[in-house]
Amino acid sequence: KARLDRFVAASRAAGATVVLTTIVRPASPPLWRRLVWSDRVFDLVDDVNRHIRGLAGSDARDSGVKVLDADRLLAGGSSSLPAHYATDTLHLSGAAHDVLSQELRKIAAAGKE
Repeated sequence: KARLDRFVAASRAAGATVVLTTIVRPASPPLWRRLVWSDRVFDLVDDVNRHIRGLAGSDARDSGVKVLDADRLLAGGSSSLPAHYATDTLHLSGAAHDVLSQELRKIAAAGKE
């Protein structure tokens, strides 16, 4: 989180508008991976994502930071990434990339106004 803060501060000092994406939570791991898996990853993702969302502040235009909330777009309120957006535990499907690309286009278009 501290590195993100430094990145945002340096980028803003250079006059850039910053676009950050939240971390997409993993899909449920297969049984064989459960042996080395920790569900703590979901709490860590939630913690960092709260921080990322907070960097935009209450008004992204004033803060110069915009957030593409990839986790909310893809997982919604689910505890893990839905299967149709995952190719495996950690990688996104083409459908997920399509959703994120569409949202990024909206953010880019809003920045041109």
